[in-house]
Amino acid sequence: MMNSDIFNKKIIVSVGSGGVGKTTISSTLGLQGAIVGKKVLVLTIDPAKRLANALGLESLGVEPQKIDLTPLKKLGVIAKGELFAMMLDRKNIVDKMVEKDISDDKRSKLFENSAYKAFSSSLPGTQEFAAMNLLAEISQKGEYDLIILDTPPTANALDFFSAPERLFNIFENQFTKLLIQMYEKSGGIFLKFFQISSQFILKGLSKFVGVETLEVIASFLFHISDLIDGIKTRSLELHKLFKSNDVGFYIITSPQKSSLEEALFFQKEIDRYGFHLIAFIVNRVHPSFETTETIDLEFDDLMKIPQIKEIGSHKISEILSILEQNRRFYHQKHLQDLKELTILENSEILKIPFLNRDISDLEGLLDIIKALNSKD
Repeated sequence: MMNSDIFNKKIIVSVGSGGVGKTTISSTLGLQGAIVGKKVLVLTIDPAKRLANALGLESLGVEPQKIDLTPLKKLGVIAKGELFAMMLDRKNIVDKMVEKDISDDKRSKLFENSAYKAFSSSLPGTQEFAAMNLLAEISQKGEYDLIILDTPPTANALDFFSAPERLFNIFENQFTKLLIQMYEKSGGIFLKFFQISSQFILKGLSKFVGVETLEVIASFLFHISDLIDGIKTRSLELHKLFKSNDVGFYIITSPQKSSLEEALFFQKEIDRYGFHLIAFIVNRVHPSFETTETIDLEFDDLMKIPQIKEIGSHKISEILSILEQNRRFYHQKHLQDLKELTILENSEILKIPFLNRDISDLEGLLDIIKALNSKD
């Protein structure tokens, strides 16, 4: 049964590898919170638009979009709260940080710099930092009772939280500081001579910012330097926030052995960071087939279809028997793999059965909520 912690937290973070239904489950958690009376925001930084699809929308914008929950009434559910959703625009967030903390003269030159354009739109680490920064900003405003953060798929455990730290370590090395000092004192004059003896370092930096001119890189570092101290301070504040009791983590996984192994690794990393794990959610668990009731029902339904009936009852029965054997096999395999999670102490494990359809509306999310609240 779903842990009551979802109603006690201010922020819930969904983590997991790709392809396990993480975005759909994040939407489900958000809907569950809205149903019980919370004002909820679901924030995704996954560039794929699965969140919009899961909520029955065509697209999401960079501003919170209210989800119409009135269709729930026809399904016998009254939502006491509200549900909002939005997608991260990292360049927009980084631009706003620059506009806030950097003087007008530096800002205009920075926005024209090709290295900054790479930094704000595609450099690894900026997306993660921008998301954490946006999350903290929204949380501090206090407009929502609960925020659900749908993190991007990753096979590197909590790389989402370590990427910003690795990114901004670039600004701590001696070479970077030297470039800033040289640019500040002499502009591009000395840099032209310095560039000749620094090609190997330049190539390394160009991998990060996508440019090959030392002067462009130095200009970027100089004009953004006023932002760096604030960024590092912000990073420490964000890590402190995520370690607080206001924030909880769900690890989303599938029953496959490889996915479960990654989930266990996520759990170890959550412990290492000092974060709080609420529960594992195992998605797409095959149901048990202990009787022939299912196969009999499928046979009766299929034989009502004229095209299928022409194939012959004996052949259809044979095909269904093979399918039944396959389902039993995968069910047993999933049960065996799931035993690996039972070794974790004080870790709740929630299971969502395999649903033979795409989840693209509120009715589908309600089915998942029922599964999460099941006593089985």
